[in-house]
Amino acid sequence: MISKIKLFSRKGFSILELITAIGIFSFLTIFLFSGIITVRNIWLKSSAKIKLVDEGMNALSVMKSELAQSGRDYFKITNSASDYCANNDTNTGSLIIFPVPILISGKYHDINGSINWGYDGDTNKKIRYRVYDNKLFREIADTSSSSCDTIESKVLAYNMDSDSPVTFEYDTGSHTIALTINLEDRDFASNEVDLSLEEIIYPEN
Repeated sequence: MISKIKLFSRKGFSILELITAIGIFSFLTIFLFSGIITVRNIWLKSSAKIKLVDEGMNALSVMKSELAQSGRDYFKITNSASDYCANNDTNTGSLIIFPVPILISGKYHDINGSINWGYDGDTNKKIRYRVYDNKLFREIADTSSSSCDTIESKVLAYNMDSDSPVTFEYDTGSHTIALTINLEDRDFASNEVDLSLEEIIYPEN
């Protein structure tokens, strides 16, 4: 009698082999996705840092341009964000209010040769920078009112540092203003940006 030839002599994988294979595959999958998540987080954190720097530099650029137009002793600085008129004037603070030269009847000077100070053709208006609710605001203040009411308001930066957001520091000896702005990321706590502006020199008026 001719014996039957077994075409397939090997049985399937054992349970131990299957468990081992699944374990190795699971480990490789977790390792791969962990790497992807790490790279993604690094990319998101770096992108957020770049946005902070751009936000801070744009704010510094606007403030530098306008502060440079003001005159010596025509601006006031205060440490109180609620002292809207900067009545408690100090040399260092987080709120500054100041005028710029304006045209009146087509001229920047009055009949005595003095500069017309104000904003947008109005001697009662001034520019004000202050921080509120972790945002840096550029405002136009009406100084004809005792509380220097806000006429216009625009956010220059949204991510101001909650501890020390912005500092205006006036040196009475050299007549210069140094400006520092600090921002922080709400999503990545370790993301902080500290920017300083070169001193703005104020010549004799």
